Amino acid sequence: MLAAGSSRKTPAARASNGSAHAPSDARDMLQRLRPYLIGAAVLPIVAVLYWGQGVLIPIALACLFTFLLSPIVSALERAGLGRIRAGKAIAVTLVVGLVFSALGGAGWIIVQQVAALGSELPQYRGNIMRKVAEFR
Repeated sequence: MLAAGSSRKTPAARASNGSAHAPSDARDMLQRLRPYLIGAAVLPIVAVLYWGQGVLIPIALACLFTFLLSPIVSALERAGLGRIRAGKAIAVTLVVGLVFSALGGAGWIIVQQVAALGSELPQYRGNIMRKVAEFR
């Protein structure tokens, strides 16, 4: 078959000749490339989240409001609205209406306060100027 001085090597001889270092070299290369691989994986995720924020933010807010308001809806259903045919729809509509009314009322109060501050701002400015002059 093959002579003793033949240049052909058996698989065991090839493995002991330098192929044994291949997994170690691959690990070293992966360790060096790890930050780039992580960046290559994170970058598309960040890009999708950035471009999808117009859709994802309202969905996230809807989920948040669902978790916040579902106990109130459940309490209304236990209080007697659950026995009515459209009890769940009525409870949800009632809770959403109350929440929007509360937010509208709070917004109206804030607008009134800001308007009052704006109308009294010249008087505040005069008081501040006088106090600064007295301090000097």
